[in-house]
Amino acid sequence: MKAYLSLLCASAVALALLATAPTGAHAQATKMLIYDEQLRTHVTVQWRTTVSFGGQSVRTIKDVKRHTDKGVISFDIPRLPNVGPFVSVTELSWVQASRSDHRCHRPSMDINSASVSKERNVYCFKSQYRRCVTLRGCQCKEDKMIRVSLLDAQGRHMRVSRPGSFYLCGVLTDAQTTSAKNLGVRFSG
Repeated sequence: MKAYLSLLCASAVALALLATAPTGAHAQATKMLIYDEQLRTHVTVQWRTTVSFGGQSVRTIKDVKRHTDKGVISFDIPRLPNVGPFVSVTELSWVQASRSDHRCHRPSMDINSASVSKERNVYCFKSQYRRCVTLRGCQCKEDKMIRVSLLDAQGRHMRVSRPGSFYLCGVLTDAQTTSAKNLGVRFSG
């Protein structure tokens, strides 16, 4: 019974922190920009936040769907502060593009491994969709290249040391930076 009450208390505190926490902290990724080479797409990301306390943990999952016709989508990364014995970790659980299928690979990234960088690093993945042909069954096919860039609270670019399913594929172009600025994204430097 004590363990149940402890977990219930931890859950209540975690949800309260999730509802009232300011987004961002120094040298943590607070914004994710997704660039789509085909300019029009729907993208859904799933954030998974785990709050741990005294050997217990509570996980919240948040799906966010956005649309663009300008070639860039901005996502705020939900962050919780570590308060006393409560430790929180937010992860990019997966990304899914407009034609993607949940039965195909959906890439993930360890955003907690991000650190400030002078380079304007861009990480890429190929979204996949499911194509079914009656006689051959179903297969996952590559759809389109999507580029991702991370920023901290001050608008500085970030490098990811453990990009997971993503791979480093270049740097942000001036045109991509301008597209993001047109959405109100602030860059430092």
